[in-house]
Amino acid sequence: MNKNQLSQLIKLSRRHTDAAARNLGHSHSRARTEEDKLALLERYRRDYQAQLSRDSRGSMTSDVLRNYHEFLNKLDAAIEQQRRQLMACQQWVASSRTEWQGAHRKLKSFDTLSERETNRERRTQARREQREQDEQAAKPRNPSRTT
Repeated sequence: MNKNQLSQLIKLSRRHTDAAARNLGHSHSRARTEEDKLALLERYRRDYQAQLSRDSRGSMTSDVLRNYHEFLNKLDAAIEQQRRQLMACQQWVASSRTEWQGAHRKLKSFDTLSERETNRERRTQARREQREQDEQAAKPRNPSRTT
């Protein structure tokens, strides 16, 4: 593989890593949003349950009590659905993290190859320069003639 090909691979790998990082960031953001929604639903349910407890101390018709319970059941269903949504987002985060880690590892491998190639070229150049210096030093010197 020549240096130009390796450079192209690094460029493509860097793009893939950057895209994977953006995807990971987006998945984290989405998961936080879903966590916030779940917390809001759970808080709303607690508040509504507390309101039911307060209101049930007084006189309450069976229709009102049934309406409270039906609404609480709907909130429970919404909470369960939100938990499933959050789990799906957490799986997306895990998948995105794995993808980013793989892309990052690949990029580091290409960078390491590039460094090795650069170091090899430097060593080759240093040996060439040393050989030239040795050849120059080995040439007989012509004393300047003075007449």
